[in-house]
Amino acid sequence: MNKLIKSIFYEQIKSKAIPLIFLIFAAIFIIIPIIGVNESLGMSDYILENSTLTFVFQLVFLGLSVGMICCGDMKDKVANYEVLSGHSRIQVYMARFITSVLIGTVLTMVLSFLPVLTGTAVYGWGDRLSFREVIIRQLLYVFPYLRLTAFLVFVSFLVRNKYVMMAIGVILGIGSLLSFTIFSAVSSCVYISVYNLKYLSDYVTWQIYNINSGGVYKYYTGSSAITTELVLGTIGVSLLMVVIYWIAGYALFRKSEMY
Repeated sequence: MNKLIKSIFYEQIKSKAIPLIFLIFAAIFIIIPIIGVNESLGMSDYILENSTLTFVFQLVFLGLSVGMICCGDMKDKVANYEVLSGHSRIQVYMARFITSVLIGTVLTMVLSFLPVLTGTAVYGWGDRLSFREVIIRQLLYVFPYLRLTAFLVFVSFLVRNKYVMMAIGVILGIGSLLSFTIFSAVSSCVYISVYNLKYLSDYVTWQIYNINSGGVYKYYTGSSAITTELVLGTIGVSLLMVVIYWIAGYALFRKSEMY
């Protein structure tokens, strides 16, 4: 199976599609905070008002990468050759599952941290939120990302088309923003991956009014404190769903015709 994983990695590097898309997304997430952050308030102020920047459009990249890894070679019937060369179906499936998790989840995590690190490096952090707590919250993103990657692997073997998976990635990112507005009442939960990410990026905010020479001054601040319930719920539900999606994906792959 190690040879299969290495061959998939090599193919992705050789095709240059995922590296190129990653660089495009990385450039976007570097530029946005440089343009949008208020220099006098720092990055914490920007994150307080725009926390979805750290995960929403990263989901588009995740969908694109999983689609390319799992469905990119279906047209060439590569899995047939892998089985004929002595590999079992479980090895063929696991190679794509593990590669999707490694490439998709790791690179998506990098894209999630880029805005925060870039804005902080250029303008400083500020005092609206605790930098340590925000970083811990973002480190917890890895669990919903793992869950979502496993789900997308399952879907990829269901639709068996990389272009459909790319479309799903785009819909996932844009649809998440819309759903947070339409279904705001359920935005704080750990049972759906995108809402889990929203829960992790939700900060308790309040406004402080003060009067100075310029009149009434409104100051936004917030709390990024992390509850035990949030941490345990995020980890527990995510790991459980990863196992469920892994089993469901293999059951689908095992009974289907080879590409």
